[in-house]
Amino acid sequence: MREFERIAMARLFIAQGHYDSALELLGSLAQSSQQQGRNGNLIEILVLEALAYQGKGNITNALRSLQRGLQLAESEGYVRVFVDEGAPMSDMLAEIGARGEGGAYVNRLLSAMGAHASRTALDSGQDVHLLAESLSEREMEVLDLIAQGLSNRDIANALYVALSTVKTHINHIYRKLDVTSRTQAMVRAQNLHLL
Repeated sequence: MREFERIAMARLFIAQGHYDSALELLGSLAQSSQQQGRNGNLIEILVLEALAYQGKGNITNALRSLQRGLQLAESEGYVRVFVDEGAPMSDMLAEIGARGEGGAYVNRLLSAMGAHASRTALDSGQDVHLLAESLSEREMEVLDLIAQGLSNRDIANALYVALSTVKTHINHIYRKLDVTSRTQAMVRAQNLHLL
């Protein structure tokens, strides 16, 4: 349970742009997971490490961590641990694929992500502009409050709306940003300069 909490904290650091803090925490987590043979956790930790390096702009280390995670994950057929990370992960997987280093497994992950069809869609300024326009003013307020770390109930209190209304706004944000979690929403919003 403690490791799960520390992984969640690393995700939060990444979402907030505190990449060095995330990497420091992930380094100690990777070492303990490897020593204790918890490959499932180690794969997730390496994925997060790749995202943190990517956030820092250190693509070489990002791809190195991701390739290590892929090597561990391929024999077990892990998919969700990569797919759940959305566009930032698909960009790195596509880069590995373009270098001819990923093989069939990376192609399978990219297919699962729908990355071949949508990889460049969010990279163009026009599409980012359209996405920003598609989020309502209230959804942008909710997104900002999520970035501040407020719970759904705290957001409801801050906006003087029902908890169910906040959940509806969050579901719309997830759909529009093509994400499935708060952390992914924060990463995507930062990548799109919405925050």
